[in-house]
Amino acid sequence: GLRTGDEAGGAGKRLREGAASIGETSDAGGAPELTVGVPASTCGGKRQMGEAMVASDRPWVACELSSIHRLLRVVTQNAHRGLAVLFRQHIYVGAVDASYVLLQHQTKLYVVHIGAVSEEFFYQQTLHRWGNLALLTLSSPAPIVDLCVLALRDPRAEWRPADGAPADIGAAVARLLTDKAEMLEEYVSLVIQDGAIVALPQLVDGYVPPLNALPLFTLRLASHVQWDAEEPCFDSLARLLASLFRVDQIGELDEQQQPAAAAAGPEALAETGCSPAWTIQHLLLPSIRRTYEPPAEQASDHTVVQVACTEQLYKIFERC
Repeated sequence: GLRTGDEAGGAGKRLREGAASIGETSDAGGAPELTVGVPASTCGGKRQMGEAMVASDRPWVACELSSIHRLLRVVTQNAHRGLAVLFRQHIYVGAVDASYVLLQHQTKLYVVHIGAVSEEFFYQQTLHRWGNLALLTLSSPAPIVDLCVLALRDPRAEWRPADGAPADIGAAVARLLTDKAEMLEEYVSLVIQDGAIVALPQLVDGYVPPLNALPLFTLRLASHVQWDAEEPCFDSLARLLASLFRVDQIGELDEQQQPAAAAAGPEALAETGCSPAWTIQHLLLPSIRRTYEPPAEQASDHTVVQVACTEQLYKIFERC
């Protein structure tokens, strides 16, 4: 049932501070289930090994929806060729701060805003894998009403008392998403059962999104998705999923955790999950290298900025 007041506050605290467990499952019966604990405020991942490397047995079904093909054509038409070469051939140097990574391409160094790049990449991944996404199963169902009550406390929700009681808004969102549940599961592997979210799509193998964004994502499924027209609906749904999965913060394992993680061995790391920095370097950037088509605006909006050219540095050193 609906938890309000102190109970809803407790749910919010668990989402913000707890270690959110997600299991990865395939559609095949008897497939192994992996549980990964990651802090709710960051993305995470796992080192896959042994049976964990086995992909879902769900057969790939080619998407024949003309609206998805049109959206993908727009992506290709808007792609920047120079940036595409950079991302395909880059070498990862390291993290600059909580938002930027340093990439090398040939003799040049670039700082890259990983949040903006990851969001656009996840949007493209959703379109490319439309109807063919594996599942990330939540360790326990997340009631939609509770998620909406939490989301309405966020200033970004812009809730006002005149909009109605949070519980009533949550109930309306739950009814809408229950009505759309079959379509959401078929197209984007967002599974809703008994008024709760029980699974999310897996946009990159091994990648776990930051779950503290789940309440606002759930509320925006009702307010930001254009449900009355196919192509705008698919586009806004893919954009919203991308905003949930984007990387907002880069971090390392806590200093006290690093010796314990090293001593625990690879099997334990596969169970407990990996740091955001490891996830970005070993899961996200390799996927970006294979398929990303960066939009032209990322060449001019400070998403990608060249900071050095080794050829010019050599000339400076020669003069010195």
